[in-house]
Formats: sequence, structure tokens, C-alpha cells
Amino acid sequence: MSVDSDHATLWQQACEHFAAQRHADAEACCRRLIVIAPERPLAWAMLARLSLLRGRPEEASRLAIEAGTRSAGAPWQEAIAAGIVLLDMGEKAIARELFSLVDPRDVTSHATLHELARCHDALGDAAGARHCLDLAQSLPHRSTTPRMPTHA
Repeated sequence: MSVDSDHATLWQQACEHFAAQRHADAEACCRRLIVIAPERPLAWAMLARLSLLRGRPEEASRLAIEAGTRSAGAPWQEAIAAGIVLLDMGEKAIARELFSLVDPRDVTSHATLHELARCHDALGDAAGARHCLDLAQSLPHRSTTPRMPTHA
């Protein structure tokens, strides 16, 4: 299996464990993801969310910063997913940086553009939100992009 295939499989497992509230299993998947591809932000972002859920805000902030620093050069899907986690955690400055790495013209999913618009709006960027919504309207078909679960 390739690193990308292993990463995708482990990420899917981590999301499934997280959604089922099997947080220890989700954390184990994330730790393995970091060994496989430490430069990718998703596992760092989920670990930050898990730390926050466990009442460890200092650790969550440290991991959120790791997610942010690893997002440059990551696929736009990962930058958006990590940014959503950071925004949900209240790490607005880091989330803003991550969203600035994403060119909305590269996004091909209506749902993702709407989510990106929501994030820009939450950051007080009405122009960025409007731009994403306008791009979503211009897409020829409706497609979806999976994202990190937001519930605990």
C-alpha cells in the first residue's frame, strides 16, 4: 500500500472511531498517522480536538498549532478540515491562516464551498464568505467532500 492509501484508510478509521465516541481508538489512529505522514495536518487537528474534549486546553492549543504549521503544502481538503477544527476550538488566528492557504477556485464541492463560506463568516470575513458562495453557485453539478466529524 502507498503512504497516501495508508493515510486515507487510517484517517477514515480515525473519523469512524471519533464519530462513535471511541476516542482512545481515534487517538491511536492519529498517532499512527503522525508516524506515517507527520507533515499532514489532519491527525494533529483531531488530536487537538480530543485533548480539548479531555479537558486539556494547553495540550489542545499546542496540537492545534502543530496542525496549523503543517498545513502549508497540504492538500486543500486537509487545510480546510484542520481549519474547521481549529475554528471550532476557538483558535481563530490559526484557522484564518489555514483558510488563507486555500484558493476557493480549487474547491469543486458545493458542500465544501458552503462550509468554507461559513468559516469565513465566523472569522468576520464577509467578502471571503460571499466569494465562496458565488463560486458554489457557479459549479455545474453538486458533489460532496468528506470532512472531519464535528461532534464528540
